[in-house]
Amino acid sequence: MRPVGETVTRIESAGLEIRDVHALREHYVRTVAAWLETLEQRWDEVVDLVGEPVARVWRLYLVGGALTFEEGRMGVDQILAVRPGPAGASGVATLGEVWR
Repeated sequence: MRPVGETVTRIESAGLEIRDVHALREHYVRTVAAWLETLEQRWDEVVDLVGEPVARVWRLYLVGGALTFEEGRMGVDQILAVRPGPAGASGVATLGEVWR
């Protein structure tokens, strides 16, 4: 759990090239809400599987997570990076290759 800028810096320091960064915080509000809804719908199955104490911890985790995403106190970022080859090629088609 670190700021996205620090993560990007670490990725670049490892020799990768950043191609895209997506902030998914708002999407995760909906995702976690869907997970919570499924948990509640299948509560008895979940309790049978892991026991009530663990199921309650999962519920608390999901409710807390949804709240922190919704309030902007936590985020989720997707980072796309490539490792360029020796001549800088990344495997992504070049303009010349696209127009052939």
